[in-house]
Parts: sequence; C-alpha cells; structure tokens
Amino acid sequence: MNETGKHSILIVDDESQNITALSHILGLQYTVYAAKSGQEALAAAWFLPDIILLDTEMPEMDGYAVIEALKDSEKTRDIPVIFISEPGAADEIKGLSLGAADFITKPFDCDIVMLRVQNQINTLARLQAMEYDVMNYKLASEAMNIALWSMEVVVDDPVNPENRFIWSPEFRNMLGYSDENDFPNILRSWSDRLHPDDKEKSVVAYAAHINDYTGKTPYYIEYRLKHKNGRYRYYDGFGTTLRTGDGIPIRVSGAIRDITEKKMIEKAHEQQNNLLRAVNRAASALLKAVDDDKAFLDSLREGMEIIGCCVDVDCVEVWQNEMIDGRLHGAQ
Repeated sequence: MNETGKHSILIVDDESQNITALSHILGLQYTVYAAKSGQEALAAAWFLPDIILLDTEMPEMDGYAVIEALKDSEKTRDIPVIFISEPGAADEIKGLSLGAADFITKPFDCDIVMLRVQNQINTLARLQAMEYDVMNYKLASEAMNIALWSMEVVVDDPVNPENRFIWSPEFRNMLGYSDENDFPNILRSWSDRLHPDDKEKSVVAYAAHINDYTGKTPYYIEYRLKHKNGRYRYYDGFGTTLRTGDGIPIRVSGAIRDITEKKMIEKAHEQQNNLLRAVNRAASALLKAVDDDKAFLDSLREGMEIIGCCVDVDCVEVWQNEMIDGRLHGAQ
C-alpha cells in the first residue's frame, strides 16, 4: 500500500492495449504502474508493488524468466504474481511451480480480473496480520521473558517421556538451544533437565493437573532447569488443558518464565537481612563482655561464627584470627 492509501498494481505487458485495458479495470480501486518489458518489470518491482500482473509471452525476457528473477531476490520474492496469458497458451504447471499465485486470460473479463486481484490482496492482508501478531508475540515474549509450549495428550499415559511436544523457538532459546536436533519435541527434553531436587514435585504437579478431569487442579510451579551451558536457572511454569465434555484431556498448553534474576534478588535480600540480624546478635554479645578479656574473646569467636553463616567463611576466618590475635597481644 502506497502513500495514497491504495494498494499498488504493476502491470507488465509488451502490448499497450493490454496495459490500457487492465488499467481501466483496476485504476479506480488501485494505484496502477506499467512496464513493457521484463527488464523494466524487474526495475519497477524494486519499489515493491503489492501485486504484479505479468504477461507470459514477451520478447527477449518472457514472464517465466521474470518470475524466476523475482523469486531469486530476497526483496521481491514475496510479491504475488498473477500471470496474464492467451487462452490455452500458458503453461500453468510451469507457472505455478515457479511461484505464480494465479492466472488471468485474455480477453479480460472485468469481474474475473477484479476478483482474482482482490483475492490476492485479501491473502496479503491476512499474511500481514499474521506477521503483525507474530511480531507482537515475539516482542511480548522478550519483554516478559515468557516462552510457550504445547503437548498432545496421550490419555493412557499423559506423562510418558516420549509424548510429543511443541516447544516454541523462544522456549528453546531460553534454555540455550536452537532447534529440534538438540532439543527434540518430546517431554523428556524438559523433564531430563529438571534439577534433581525439583524433578519429582514438578512431574507430579504436571500429572495431577492433567489427570484431574474436573479441571480444578491448577498447574503452576517453580523449578530449576539446566541451561545448555550446564548451569541451572529458575523458572516458573504454568499451563491449562483443553478437555472433552467428560473432562478427558486433549491438549495441554502453557508457558515458562525465567525468574532467575528475581530469585537472585530475593536471595540477596534474604542474606542481607540475615547478616544484619547476625551483626546485631554479635554486637550484643560483645557489649556484655567488653570488660572481661576472656569473655570478650569467647564472645568475639561466637559473633564471628554467627556472621560467618551469612558471609564468605574464608574472609571471616582471616578477620577473626587477626582480631583475636590483636586482642591477645594487647592483653599481654
């Protein structure tokens, strides 16, 4: 669609009367451009018309050669091409195999021309809407750090490790993988990477959700998965199940979200709070024994042990020895 708000049509035909006829049919609804040779068509296509109407029979460079060149270019390969031909003259099998979207025969029927062009415009609009939805999904996934998955449920064995899954590209990428070769579409790709301490509860929660035919058991759980780099990261997983009227599961779909940074912040806050409490306890013990060297040293050791539970043990040990040695030398 150009700046006028109309979709654009490029008509390619070496006969002026054909260009005039098609322009008359399409000109009120679309912005029409024209080219009278294959070379002109390739140059004009660089400006990306929405549809190309392309004559199959032209001197020097026919329509089949033109469409091959269009499809070889990354920039123009997705432009729909409708071939123009004399009745019975076009090789439709060849044209379709080269990527033609449709055919229009001469002499032109106004209604047929409009309908075939409009069909391609409608298809183009649907594809653009789908691309827009996919782009929005990718942006939302990246912003929220979410990745989708889906599984066809085997009623007799819903947690069979060989059950077929659909892991989204975002799911694989989140775990450091790229395709089905290194992350197959089976349950085991997920379950085998669960942290040993999280595996049983995660699989049990997943099975409990699927096997509850009332649909009242939610599926939401936090667990750790091994990244391709060998390190475990934290995720929360959630999902829902499509069921028959009897509650039998048909398909379960859901998502995971990487919450590693959130967990690290929570742990840092917890350690900070523990350290502050430990320092307060150690300070209280030291104040009670400040006038008694032996009691002071005993309290100091106790305080260092308390703090050592919250910070780097090696650093505390060095500091503890230096403090106690200094106090002993002072007492002597």
